[in-house]
Amino acid sequence: MSLPLLVFALAGAPEIVTDRRLDTLPAHPKAAFTKAAKLIGETELTLAEAKIGAKELRRLARPPASEPLLRWVREQIGRPVDLEDFIYFLDDLLAMPDRPRTLSVPASRARAYGILLHPQEVFAGKARRYGTYGKLPVDDPPSQLDLAPARDGEVPGPRWTARYQQPMTDEGKLEELTRLQPRFGRAMTTLFEQLKAQGAFTWIEAAVRPRERGFLLYGSWFVSRAPDPAALAARIKTLNTYEKDWGLDVPITWQHPDGFRATVEAARAMADTYGVDYATPRGARRSSHYGGRAVDIVAVDLPRTLKLVAPDGTRRVFDLSRPEASRDLSLSPKLIDWIEGAFGIKKLRKDYPHWSRSGR
Repeated sequence: MSLPLLVFALAGAPEIVTDRRLDTLPAHPKAAFTKAAKLIGETELTLAEAKIGAKELRRLARPPASEPLLRWVREQIGRPVDLEDFIYFLDDLLAMPDRPRTLSVPASRARAYGILLHPQEVFAGKARRYGTYGKLPVDDPPSQLDLAPARDGEVPGPRWTARYQQPMTDEGKLEELTRLQPRFGRAMTTLFEQLKAQGAFTWIEAAVRPRERGFLLYGSWFVSRAPDPAALAARIKTLNTYEKDWGLDVPITWQHPDGFRATVEAARAMADTYGVDYATPRGARRSSHYGGRAVDIVAVDLPRTLKLVAPDGTRRVFDLSRPEASRDLSLSPKLIDWIEGAFGIKKLRKDYPHWSRSGR
């Protein structure tokens, strides 16, 4: 599904006006990082859980003489940064009026806006160009652990992510998966533990998911991308029809009383808290997650040399040291191909973290 990425921010919510001009920084990355370090002051950016401030920018500007700059930047940040678009983003951040001291761009948002590599770029050859998706919210989604569940009748918002909850720890998610699907659960647990033991930054976004949670996850994403009031009304009508046809009873009020922009922004905040940047009605209705046949795994900052052992004992060593390597499990085609065959699982390539028995 290809839809325009339109985001509206509530009054007072921090956002960056994006473009593809360099108004403050020079084009050369090392010079850009040096200048950004001088101008950023006490502002600290959290980019996909990685902290970036003046000290980190100075380090990015000083790679060893023999070190390719792209590999250096990706290793220092620990994320598959699109180097050119990252510079455009820093330039816009520095131009932000009344810049707050702390800014946050979660991984799902960073991929959607082109700051990090997106599956479209890796598997479909479709570029995501930063600066072509409108204003970029830089608020920090709340932790689901800290939220009280939404009450019946509430409008969209982060509190819905605390309702119809799943286990909160990686171990709990994998244990529930293994209870329902022993062979699949053991394979995913073995893979996850090997990646973690070799220093990758890892977590489980989802495993076994209640159907109501899947409906809300999709609905928040769908509503957040409504381009105008008429489209919003049509989308809410569609969601109400889905809820009835799918035999669900989810007591959410999709329309915010303050109108179109408030509704879209509330849904955007909800989708960001879920961490979703891709969803389909088919997935919401018949997701592999509902029966424990899917798991969403994130593993970034993989080592230059990765050693894996399949459930049958087959061993494989992967050289991930190439400067252009993403060092991201979900964006590494050859690594994915081998894991699929060796572990008997499937990767849904267009859905960033999704692995399953069935390929859905």
